[in-house]
Amino acid sequence: MLLLGSALLQDAASAALAASVDPSSRGIYDILVTADAASEAPTLLAPNSLYTGEEQLSLADVEAIRALAGVDLAAPIAQIVVPGQRGYQTQVRIPVDLGQPVSAPESYRAVLRLLGDSGLGERLITENTAALTLDRANVPPELPAVVDDVNSSCSIGAVAIPCSLFPWASAPRWRTAVWMEALDGTYSSTGESDGQTITLHMPASFSGDLRMTLIDPNAERALLGTAGGFLDPLIDLGGPAPVDYDALESWAEAHDTPAARAINATARATQKFQDEFLAGAAYLEYARIMRERGEEPDPNAYTGTMMPVVPMLLADDLAAGALRAELSVESFGPSGPLPDPLENSGGYVPNPPIPDAVRNGDPGVALPPVSIDASVLLNPASYGALSLPWPGTVPRPAPESAFPDYPFYVDLSSPVSVHDLAPGVATVGSEGAQEVRLDGVGFHKLGGDAGSVLNESLRGGADVNPDLAGTESVFGVVRARERGVPTQGEYRAGISVGGFSTGGQRAITELAAGIPLGAYEPSDATLLATADDEGLSVGSPVAGFGPLGLAAGRTSAIADINSVAFRSENKVDAVRVRVAGVERYDAAGISAVTQAARKIERLGYRATIVAGSQGEDLKVSVGGYAFGTMDAATPQRVGELGVIQQRWSVLGPAAAAGAGLGAGTQLLLGTALLAVLGAFAVIEAGAVSARRREAAVLRGLGWRSRRIVAWFAAEHAVALPVLAAAGLAAVLVAADPGLTATVVAAALLAGTAIALTALARATRAPRAWTASEAELQHARGDARAREFERRPEARVLGADPSAAESLPAARIVRMPRSPLLWGLQRAWRSPAASLPRAAAVGAVMAPSPRSPRPSAEPGGVGPAQLLLAGAGVAAGLVLLAVVRQRDREVATLEPGDAPAAVLAASGWLPREVRLAALAESLAAPLAAALLGSYALWFVLSSAGIDSVNTPVSAALVAGLAAALLLLPPRPRPSSSPSAEKIPARKAALSRGIAS
Repeated sequence: MLLLGSALLQDAASAALAASVDPSSRGIYDILVTADAASEAPTLLAPNSLYTGEEQLSLADVEAIRALAGVDLAAPIAQIVVPGQRGYQTQVRIPVDLGQPVSAPESYRAVLRLLGDSGLGERLITENTAALTLDRANVPPELPAVVDDVNSSCSIGAVAIPCSLFPWASAPRWRTAVWMEALDGTYSSTGESDGQTITLHMPASFSGDLRMTLIDPNAERALLGTAGGFLDPLIDLGGPAPVDYDALESWAEAHDTPAARAINATARATQKFQDEFLAGAAYLEYARIMRERGEEPDPNAYTGTMMPVVPMLLADDLAAGALRAELSVESFGPSGPLPDPLENSGGYVPNPPIPDAVRNGDPGVALPPVSIDASVLLNPASYGALSLPWPGTVPRPAPESAFPDYPFYVDLSSPVSVHDLAPGVATVGSEGAQEVRLDGVGFHKLGGDAGSVLNESLRGGADVNPDLAGTESVFGVVRARERGVPTQGEYRAGISVGGFSTGGQRAITELAAGIPLGAYEPSDATLLATADDEGLSVGSPVAGFGPLGLAAGRTSAIADINSVAFRSENKVDAVRVRVAGVERYDAAGISAVTQAARKIERLGYRATIVAGSQGEDLKVSVGGYAFGTMDAATPQRVGELGVIQQRWSVLGPAAAAGAGLGAGTQLLLGTALLAVLGAFAVIEAGAVSARRREAAVLRGLGWRSRRIVAWFAAEHAVALPVLAAAGLAAVLVAADPGLTATVVAAALLAGTAIALTALARATRAPRAWTASEAELQHARGDARAREFERRPEARVLGADPSAAESLPAARIVRMPRSPLLWGLQRAWRSPAASLPRAAAVGAVMAPSPRSPRPSAEPGGVGPAQLLLAGAGVAAGLVLLAVVRQRDREVATLEPGDAPAAVLAASGWLPREVRLAALAESLAAPLAAALLGSYALWFVLSSAGIDSVNTPVSAALVAGLAAALLLLPPRPRPSSSPSAEKIPARKAALSRGIAS
């Protein structure tokens, strides 16, 4: 049964897969590989999150996984955040007062606020207060160009060219009509008039940080199949080296996609500017000078060349939430005289002075407020500006961009690796749905003066004050990575060469069927319950603004992980592995997957089998949430949000099982093997006495020791080869040949060692020596003088009056006072009798905890576990039978030699004699039952198995029942009292003690 059970054993993952996965199904991939093999296997994954640890894999690790036999596909993936570069994207367009021909500047105070709403109500993102000096007069905007070729110099390359020859020298100059200065002194700017409109750029922008997913385009395309067609531009242009811009233009010419058309339009506009400049006076002068020097002019000396770029894909819809802009303006009447730009053409032109009423916050005349939609600022790939009308005027359209289809560029000089938080311990709620816990770990500033706000706030929130308006709780962490200084030509900016739609991502999610991909998954969440009355509406959508905000893990951009732009030794979060030769999850497919997982784990990685995973709407309790504020002077509250519902990936049972045997199965296999070997050892040890007698007879007949050993060894000559043949057959048909081979080898080696030890003890010739009469007399005297250990609680027996006077007087013999102490001493001093009892109890206890909890381990109880349990129980019953038989043999000995007879001869009452025998019989079994139960509890708890009380209780009950079966047989009362006198009984006691 032991060999058959080990042959049928499967690892925990195989058992879990067989029990939970449809044999005809096939997942998009099979194994999720991460770096941290020492951490606990995940069971829940948030949307677009595969790994929440700190240690990452390298591309060399990916190649090592791909080189393993049985690996068909290994697709790496990583998550980074690229800081946004946002300028002053908000502008106020003020119409010129055509009826005012004379300059008439006025003073104003303007407050520009951005208000965002991610679903739970509006919150203040930024608030900027500035003093304005505005001149709306209809003064001719074109001023004469002033170019001083004597005191100024321009150049093309290393050649000095008169500035008057450049196109901009003869261009019209717009008149400065508005001056702006922040009241806190952080910034200032001016605006110009084109004769119709005065344009003023205001410092209000939104964080443009971009969350980017890095993948291997070819591997990802193979993983997604036809659904990965959007990756074709990355396959065409991706790779370790950046793409030369000429090659990019050639690719764009051959494709008709929105991204390709944008690249073509940019190329045409750039070429037009280049042609016009090469035909201009400045370049012609440069070319003349170069030829005079005998050198060829460089047509790119002034404009430069387009540097290599890193291709990337952008999501079609990057905006998240809603954003609104509010402009409030107060008038403070006419201002002082304006500075004359002609008088300051060679230096700094100062701003007009700010009136004290404006600076001190005194109230002015309020103009009608302006409120418009500002959602364009939420799109990090948008170059569009937010245009606000001047209060009380008709909105004027913003000027068209010179490059309306300009492709999106992003600086890749400082991307950082990020990961979402690991959820708290999952629990099952009252409705049966799983619930997890998320707590914010820091704060992130959403708005800034001019751009990137990816700062130390994403590394834990140490530098961001959560009381300030415009800060958001973050639920992810930036991994600290020293990127190093890039070399010249190592990389350049990223450029959009394609995109992917929401519908395409939804199709990929449906294709995955619950298996986590690390990208493409919707991150939408809904508020189910609030922690307190904050005016929040249950059922509202929940989404964070920043890349690490609550429910903000959406896929916004995709790039090639092999590019040197993302240079880092370790930059791979996870690798999704598909096993070769698996068409479905039948027995062969499951075996191939688990074997591949074991090979990956031998490399030192964590291999999580994801087959059987599914998407599930989870309840997520959220704490550490920043609720926002509408008043910059009022600190926002940070606390418990409540419960949101979001769709997570619940990994299948095989994910937690691992590629090895489960803890319960390992314990069952080990104890069954020990029980069988223990039973064999006790049987062999019990046969030693009989074999010694037989060996003595054979030795008396003249047999030599070698012949005697061969005689007894013949008993095992057939059993061990049969066992070896059965073991070989078990290995050949085993589900896990390596495991079965280990069990067979252990059984053969241990069985052989036990047989050889018993054979050596049985056939060893008795040792004899010659002694003189004096030595024999002295030895006999020592024997009569032997006594028990002296103890304070012992009874004292007098000298033996029946002893001959010629012999030395016997010493005082001290016996234990308590029958329990007598039994414990006998058990302790007789290990040959106690250890088989303890082994029998342990053998019966070992398989018992497997039955009450079939669901304690993935895969439950199968035929293999039942066979192993049967082998352990059978071995325990054999041990019980052997011990019972030995007790019967001891009970049939001469009464004078039996321990009970010795106690009775010493004057102990029958009840005390019986109690001493019970103590001797139960000492080892009870100790084995109690210690075994504690050991079982410790092992199950250490293995992480839940509800250990039931299996431990079952084992304890089985151990106590086995101990009761080992009780000694009750002696039959004698029909007539013994005729032996008391002194004779004491003499028998003395002889028994001496012997």
